[in-house]
Amino acid sequence: MSAKLYQLLRRKGVWWALFALWLAAVFFASSLTGDEVRPYVPTFTLHKLGHLLAYSSGAVILALGWRCSTRWSWRKIVIVSVVMVSVYGATDEWHQSFTPGRGPSAWDWLLDTVSGLAGVSVLLLARRRLQRWLGAAGRDV
Repeated sequence: MSAKLYQLLRRKGVWWALFALWLAAVFFASSLTGDEVRPYVPTFTLHKLGHLLAYSSGAVILALGWRCSTRWSWRKIVIVSVVMVSVYGATDEWHQSFTPGRGPSAWDWLLDTVSGLAGVSVLLLARRRLQRWLGAAGRDV
């Protein structure tokens, strides 16, 4: 990884801007009516895969934002990130109750929460590899 890219990714503003963009994207997607969503997510599997990708990536972005902004332990970062993504998933399901052709689902909320946990788990596994790779430069991930 180039030094400039590494320095960019260590800036907390980058992660918080990405997280704000993620929040907006999820809100926008939840604002689409059932008829507007159906052409893009025609099957049950694609619907669930969308939740998995959205909420795992959201939790990773949030965790990296906390990592660059605080001196918290990874344990605290994981817990706070998963809880925050879970709460947003619950509010997102509530938001869908007001969208024509859509409705709230406890199963989708549970999938959002599990997806957040999966995302930060993968991040922690990747972190060990990145630390070895960047270790020669004395960089902490």
